[in-house]
Amino acid sequence: MASANSTSASNFSSQDDLLDTVQWALIGISVASTLYGACVIISSVSAYFLIHEKPTVNTSRKLLLAIIAVMLLCDTTFIFTFVGYLIAFFRDHNNEALALAITTSFAVRVNYLLSDVVVVWRAWTLAAVRYPRAKYILVLCLGASCVAVITSSVMITISEFQPEDSPLNTSFALEIYLPLVLLITNVVATSFIGIITWESRHSMNLTYKGSNSKRFRTTGRLLVLMLESGFIYSFFWLLVLVNAALSSLFAEVMLMAIVPQITTVYPTIVIFLNATHRSVYTETDENTTYTPIKEEQGLLR
Repeated sequence: MASANSTSASNFSSQDDLLDTVQWALIGISVASTLYGACVIISSVSAYFLIHEKPTVNTSRKLLLAIIAVMLLCDTTFIFTFVGYLIAFFRDHNNEALALAITTSFAVRVNYLLSDVVVVWRAWTLAAVRYPRAKYILVLCLGASCVAVITSSVMITISEFQPEDSPLNTSFALEIYLPLVLLITNVVATSFIGIITWESRHSMNLTYKGSNSKRFRTTGRLLVLMLESGFIYSFFWLLVLVNAALSSLFAEVMLMAIVPQITTVYPTIVIFLNATHRSVYTETDENTTYTPIKEEQGLLR
């Protein structure tokens, strides 16, 4: 988001440029609002599963419910401040636009960090049993994401008070710093999930060969969905990096509208799939051979 102090609607070179920007801004608001509706629905369903799957809600479930609530709150804040920022921007209310730009940036960065927490948690619980050293790699990645989010928040706040041509607003390295770190964290976590998915499916194929077991089919499907959603989320961060190099106005507006929403949707889907799997597991017998998921089933009791 450009510095509100240095860029306003009056700075456009022509009326056509202004109209084009307004058009893309309206499209961005429409896309963001549509995805926000999906976020509310998915978050509500995930919370329902966490609350009603067991008669009692333990500390782990309370923590996941708190993460869902905070992410939805930040996403709601993003929607309102994003719209408010655009209105203030086009009305040349620079002080208001500045405050809203900082609030928007802070809200989305909180969600970036919480999203990585959920993804690393899911990879940890799946991989740590078979690969004990995986937890050290995952903790390192999460720590890098935390540092990147904090330093990026500080730099983006300072940059809002700097001229448009200041180093903070023109540095390509600073622009790609946060998305690059988040991309690496998600690729590493998703790769661990992918390894466990392959091993689990191989193990279950041997165990349930020729069987139409509900547990076999459902567990395999949920693992694949978790893996695919992880790579799709990582792909959006790759698009952010590509756009940083190409500097496309259309792509920037679309990514500004889409990425914060995807950041909220993805971890809630992970939580939902985890809760769904546990529901399926409790409906089946315990006489099964090893799968990584079985060994971590006590996590959310």
